[in-house]
Amino acid sequence: MMGVKNMRTKQRAVTNIRLSQKVELVIGILKQCPEDARFYQSLLDEAEAQKVNLEHELEGVGVLNRQPPKFDQRAVLATKLQAALVQRRKAKDGIRANGPLLDFVVSEQGIRAINQLSQTLGKLRDVEKKMDGRVFRERVAGREKAETEQSRNIDKLIKDYKKKRRMKY
Repeated sequence: MMGVKNMRTKQRAVTNIRLSQKVELVIGILKQCPEDARFYQSLLDEAEAQKVNLEHELEGVGVLNRQPPKFDQRAVLATKLQAALVQRRKAKDGIRANGPLLDFVVSEQGIRAINQLSQTLGKLRDVEKKMDGRVFRERVAGREKAETEQSRNIDKLIKDYKKKRRMKY
């Protein structure tokens, strides 16, 4: 019974997504990577600036002769500071997660890979276009016509053979 299980083939679910669309998606992800890195960096810079501003407000620094904030003001500032720190952490996580892919994409090898994938995508689209343009002709009706022509040719060959044979004798 164990062998029967191994002999069975796995069937894939047929999807409506073309292979060229999948390759196009991969290329898009790779090309989007540097832009994503810039986006996360801008989020980080914004969160850092907001964090520094909120810390200064908590200290009471920045405005001449300003007293440190009262308890209820500190609570509001602390809540804002916590939100800024969460945003900062998300931006740093985005930068860290995007890092290995970004390193590959900006490398010479990554640029070459993207170019090769783009060329392959063009070839795939050509093949899919040819496949979409295929026209299937009915073979049964054509077969009857071909069979009659073929039988005529055979009849002619037989007549010619008989003539040649008669000439020899």
